[in-house]
Amino acid sequence: MLESCLTFLASIISLRTNLGANQTRLSQLEMVTLLCMGDKTHSQLMELMPERCGTVQSKDFEAALAEVAEYRAPNLEASGNMQQGMYVPKGHVWEELYDPIHVLLRAVHRREFQNSMDRFNEYVNQTGRMRSGSSAWPPFREPAQCHEAYSDPRKILKSRVFHALVWLVLYKAVTQHTVSEHVVSLVIYLLEMAVAVTDPTDQPTQVCTVKQTTERNVNDGDLENWFESDWLSDNLRTTISSITLPAQPDVLFDTDSDDEWEEEVEASLVFGGSVEVDDPLSLDSHLMPTLGPDFSSTPAIEGVESLSALPPAAQPL
Repeated sequence: MLESCLTFLASIISLRTNLGANQTRLSQLEMVTLLCMGDKTHSQLMELMPERCGTVQSKDFEAALAEVAEYRAPNLEASGNMQQGMYVPKGHVWEELYDPIHVLLRAVHRREFQNSMDRFNEYVNQTGRMRSGSSAWPPFREPAQCHEAYSDPRKILKSRVFHALVWLVLYKAVTQHTVSEHVVSLVIYLLEMAVAVTDPTDQPTQVCTVKQTTERNVNDGDLENWFESDWLSDNLRTTISSITLPAQPDVLFDTDSDDEWEEEVEASLVFGGSVEVDDPLSLDSHLMPTLGPDFSSTPAIEGVESLSALPPAAQPL
């Protein structure tokens, strides 16, 4: 759930599809997203491109394709079948244009995003920029500028609630090691965007001065009151000394069990006692037949004698 929340937050601040993005740039981004998930044929690209960004009628399709992809000619397989020609992304696509957030938006299955990350790691290993066997973090991109008619959505990161969430994730990642690397990479990216959108003139009266670090005692779950302001610089210099956890309710368990009841029954039978069973479906005592010393039941109907016991096997009937 935490990863989904951070991914959604990263999508809000980085996507510019409906914020006045340039159509040529958007068409290029959609094509790069398709190619990074897997090599495609020309017909597949035309079919999978979103309608508003590139179809048969789009004038930017061929120009964008020539800029971001190179054609791999068809070749003959060992089995004798002809392999169809495919378009593969160029090298600069992985370094400058590959956007993992946009891939997550367009991917139908999670494995498509993972496939794009595997291809990115393969390219990085081939260029010698990373040791073999290690995996790189997703190369999150700085979003493009918004249209002047809109406000930058990254301003939502200037919030004390977000700063408290970042503190929690990084604390667990460093001390408890219970946070995945993908979640840590998302938090670092969001924190970087929060720094990028911070304007020094927003707080003209608050100047970073040399002072003792502020320590605070906070309550778990009350993220809104962890910090005194939304100013990132001040919150980074605030020390959370302790977190008060809410009181846990007492849980009462019933000690009665079938084993204890069976032990009481056995003890009662051994010492000649009786066991009372509170059963609303049981018969009343005056309706129950009485048992004699020989455990023969008293006839319930008058005039009918009870049957005698069968004779021994050696005695004739």
